[in-house]
Amino acid sequence: MKKVGYLLFASALVALGGCSDDTFEQTGGTPAKVGDEITFGSSLNDVAVRTVYSDRPVNGAYIVSWEKDGSDEIAIYCPEASNGTLVNYKVMPDYPDSTRSSTVTKVNPDEAGLQWGNADMHHFYGFYPASAVTGTENGRISGTVPTLQSPVSWNVEDNANGGQNYYGKTNTDLAFMWAYGECNRETMENKDVPLTFHPWMTVIEIKIPGPTEGTKYVTNVNVQAVGGQQTFLAGKFICDMTPVLKGTGDAPNYAPAENTGGTVNNTISISCYHDDGNPSTPNFFPMNSPNDTLIVRAYLLPIDDQNKVDARNIRINVATLNGAALTRTLGMSNVGPNSIQPHKVNTVVLPNLLTTGTNYWLSSLDRNVYLSEVSMPGSKFSYLTEANGANPVYQGATIRQQFLDGVRAFIVQCGADATYHATRTGTWIGNYEYSYSYGDATLPIEGGDGQTLANTIEDIAAELQTAETELGDRNLECAVVMVTYSGGGGVSVNFSGESQRGANVNTVGGADNVWMDAIQHELKDLSEDAANRIYKGEITPNTTLDDVKGKIILKVNYNTDDQARHMPADAGTPALFSMWDGTKNDVPLRWGSANPAVQTDLSWYYHEATHVGSDTEITWANKQSEVLGVLSESVTEYQNNAAHNIWFMVDAGGTYYSGRESNEGVIRLTQDLNRIVENALQTRAQNASTGLVFFNFADKQENSGVHYGTNALIQTIIDNNFKFNLRKKGGSSTTNTIGGGGSSMGDGGNAIQ
Repeated sequence: MKKVGYLLFASALVALGGCSDDTFEQTGGTPAKVGDEITFGSSLNDVAVRTVYSDRPVNGAYIVSWEKDGSDEIAIYCPEASNGTLVNYKVMPDYPDSTRSSTVTKVNPDEAGLQWGNADMHHFYGFYPASAVTGTENGRISGTVPTLQSPVSWNVEDNANGGQNYYGKTNTDLAFMWAYGECNRETMENKDVPLTFHPWMTVIEIKIPGPTEGTKYVTNVNVQAVGGQQTFLAGKFICDMTPVLKGTGDAPNYAPAENTGGTVNNTISISCYHDDGNPSTPNFFPMNSPNDTLIVRAYLLPIDDQNKVDARNIRINVATLNGAALTRTLGMSNVGPNSIQPHKVNTVVLPNLLTTGTNYWLSSLDRNVYLSEVSMPGSKFSYLTEANGANPVYQGATIRQQFLDGVRAFIVQCGADATYHATRTGTWIGNYEYSYSYGDATLPIEGGDGQTLANTIEDIAAELQTAETELGDRNLECAVVMVTYSGGGGVSVNFSGESQRGANVNTVGGADNVWMDAIQHELKDLSEDAANRIYKGEITPNTTLDDVKGKIILKVNYNTDDQARHMPADAGTPALFSMWDGTKNDVPLRWGSANPAVQTDLSWYYHEATHVGSDTEITWANKQSEVLGVLSESVTEYQNNAAHNIWFMVDAGGTYYSGRESNEGVIRLTQDLNRIVENALQTRAQNASTGLVFFNFADKQENSGVHYGTNALIQTIIDNNFKFNLRKKGGSSTTNTIGGGGSSMGDGGNAIQ
């Protein structure tokens, strides 16, 4: 067989405008023999075929070149080949001119390359990178565009304006290219098959200027298709070369693969996480001047059809560490002169960062995402603040401020102050008997200085009302309130009705059952007032964010099987119930009642332990292990559990404990654990929800969350929702028409250059 020999030539520019290709002439000659390996050539003129985009344009274009280390691999498919139809090759550019290559070899030198078959006409389809090709069928190439497109490295340079530019170096594997060629075997002995590679992806370069005052940190940049006919930006796709084959188009068509309907595929997410090794500073670049600029790139599947004038409405969402998500909607995208151009680098300059607005982040998500897929930051013991007289203090801001700062899950530890009605029967001559029936109760918050669960619900409901007023139809904000049992010491019982002697909490079944009586009845009573916004429909594996928008979801933790059996199966309490059974477990999650007779498809996989120490609830080593273990399990379940019927909970809060609770113990645990959880979430790349993550000082205030680093953890958990292909109901990729909520980028600055 012939030795494989490839020759690829290319100029170095990706022009923002048009381009022209050289023409290859096929002249008569001796036929190539069946079984000979096929060789290829490539020659281009003023068009990009390479994979590394430069940081800045040269003469109106971006320099692109093959990787110098020869790590670029291309896949070539030929359905007429005699020995298999798809082979991967690697390209070694000439040095120092990495825009040319005279060395192309098979990735696996021990295997044969493509070989001529019996057919006279052979069709060739090329694709870069080879790693993106997952299959082939009749000229259709299967591939995947990742949702998460974070830079692989950062380059920081002084700029001419006296500030700094932060360049995010994009993964070169995202610079997809295609090639098509056809040759008659009769003319090809000792000749290279001509293949011309063309840039395929649409590139948006996003420039984000710094703030007009103060210091801001950008944590995540999201590019979303929020309306139109073709909102598919990422995920699995089919690239069809038919338009090129038939001469009806200048580029391949693409379509979502059939199995992509159940995931969010309208979002590209770019993480700006950067760990400088300093534990006292946020792990993001500090932008403290309007002359600073952060520059990142997103690679989108292209739209070539000029008739699709309303193909895709692109929105850029910039998440900041201590502010609202800032948004800029670019308008409908097609191939007109003022729109985003396919297969080109389109530069979008945003206005300076602002610091105003509420973090209405849920309203930027796809409304069809399953509730169990959403990652929510939560506050541990949400009411235990200094202002409420708590000892120790777990939170540094009010529950309403926590909501404004992005927290959407709250733990409230409650007792019960209950009243039972006594009924006396019999005669006074030693035969009196008493029966007791539940009357009413309040659910006082442990350490809450007289506050009750009703106050918590009122506060959160007020913020949900404000969100609905501001966002209108865009609103997807909701909240979860988890009620936990403070123990028998927090339960008191009063009696009304007939006089009787010796009645106490044990008379009516003990403190545990009194608390369950109060939970059963009072949550239902609270839900009858529409102003409390309590969700009353059943939570199932198929409940979506759209189902619960504007509502409070109640979740109850009880402690014993006896408590569960005490509640009737038909109680109809509008809440989810699960039992606390050890510091980490997977337990049933029931709706309407804790009673084991209630059938459920839901599971509650949790870690929950407050006191950390060698002789208490959990050791420090085990606390870390169980927190990270739940996060790891969420990845495993995402990969193996298509039913999406597990709701996860991570308890990253608590206190070091040595015989007593103290403010110092809470603070030290917060400082030790926050960075561990933040780093675990920032460095993982697999699809998965975190579920509900609870921690101390859950706010973004200067002397609280900012001081202890929980502001970065809040934003990291929020950003998790945009980084991955979350599962959703149905096959539509419909999202909000306009996104995100309470603030915008301000006037100007949205030029597409």
